[in-house]
Amino acid sequence: MSREKREFIRIPVDVEFSVQDGAGEHGLLFFAGRNVSIGGAFLSSDILFDPGTLLFVRFTLPDEEKPIQADAVVAWVSVGDETEAGMGVRFEAMGAHSQRAIERFVRRTHARA
Repeated sequence: MSREKREFIRIPVDVEFSVQDGAGEHGLLFFAGRNVSIGGAFLSSDILFDPGTLLFVRFTLPDEEKPIQADAVVAWVSVGDETEAGMGVRFEAMGAHSQRAIERFVRRTHARA
C-alpha cells in the first residue's frame, strides 16, 4: 500500500470559510473547512470552482481572535463519488499575522496528537 506524502501537516478543523472568487462573479460564499495547513485547506461543499480559480478566503481558527485572510487558488476538486465533495485550496499569499496564526495552530494541535 502506498502512502501519500504531503508537504505540510494537515490538521482537522471545523471552521467556516468565507470565500470570494477573484473575478467577483459569485459574491460571498460560505464553506465548511475540514482541514488546514500552512499550505492550504480542504473546503467541503457541493459548490465547486474549477481548478486554477483564484479565491480570497477568510476564516478564524480556534483560539485565535483575528481572522486569517489569504489569496488562494483551487488546486483540485472532489465531486463526492467516493470521498467528501469539496475543493483543495492552496494559499498563495497571506500576511505575516495569518501565517503565524496557522503555524501556531498546527504546532499546538499537532503536539497534542
